Amino acid sequence: MSTSQDQLTTEQLSQAVLRHMLETGAPNILVVDTNLLASVKLPEGAIVEYPLLLDGYLILVQPDGTLIVFPNATETSLLVDTGMALVPFSRLWNVATPENEWTTLSDVPRVPLHFILSLGTPHQGSADDLELIVGDPLLGLEINPLLPPTDYEFGDELERRYAGDKDDGTPPAGLQIVLKGPLVTAETDAITSIRPADQIEIRFDTASSASSVSEIRVEVSGLPIGAIASHGGLVAQPDGTNTLIFIGSYAEFQALTLSFPTDFSTASRTDIASGPLSGTIEVVSNTGETEALDFPMRITAEG
Repeated sequence: MSTSQDQLTTEQLSQAVLRHMLETGAPNILVVDTNLLASVKLPEGAIVEYPLLLDGYLILVQPDGTLIVFPNATETSLLVDTGMALVPFSRLWNVATPENEWTTLSDVPRVPLHFILSLGTPHQGSADDLELIVGDPLLGLEINPLLPPTDYEFGDELERRYAGDKDDGTPPAGLQIVLKGPLVTAETDAITSIRPADQIEIRFDTASSASSVSEIRVEVSGLPIGAIASHGGLVAQPDGTNTLIFIGSYAEFQALTLSFPTDFSTASRTDIASGPLSGTIEVVSNTGETEALDFPMRITAEG
């Protein structure tokens, strides 16, 4: 574990010194080889909130002065397991401080984990100033905590905002996730595939479109060894199965395909108990609206 002096020294490292440390293999540098891996679990206590880029490397600066280095920074489907969340490598790459924006490590700003996981959410904390809007029932009133509770009548603006103006109080439909039919295919002597978007439809109101989607998250558990995902990553589970973790755009979801090994059926499994695969999809709009849907996925027995 590095001392406070070590940490101070690390924060003052310049790009030239850091390059030399990478070349010579300094003891406080942990290089993570992600070749052929779907996910990487970071050491206990490691954080991802101080990412930076240098010479094509993604580097995570740790509070104790350790530097976690990913040399294969072009890997986009990798998932980084922090112990608290699975973070897509592409997200870390997108929020990392570019090489031309830092001189020493102390220049690297903190990027909160919640922002990395959900791009577009604010960096600010709960203590930020909140501007009162016109029509707020407390605007202009003196509040005395020693006075008995007072009922304030919320005016027309609040009713318009949450009940609607000319639609009889019906809120906008926003987005919907609809399961049009079963996600099912049949076991064969060849590889079989299921494309979730064939049966999972994301519907929008008249004011929205596919461009209104911020991200789509899909998780499918119980996948057998040999299953392949066209997008996202497969994370190994203690029972020997894999779980698909997909976080991507609307277009990437449309292209997402799961392929299953020959002679595999969810009705006659030998690795775990037979039964449908369990899936979940969550769609997040640009305005923060979220819709979720659970769905089964089946591969019927041959014949």
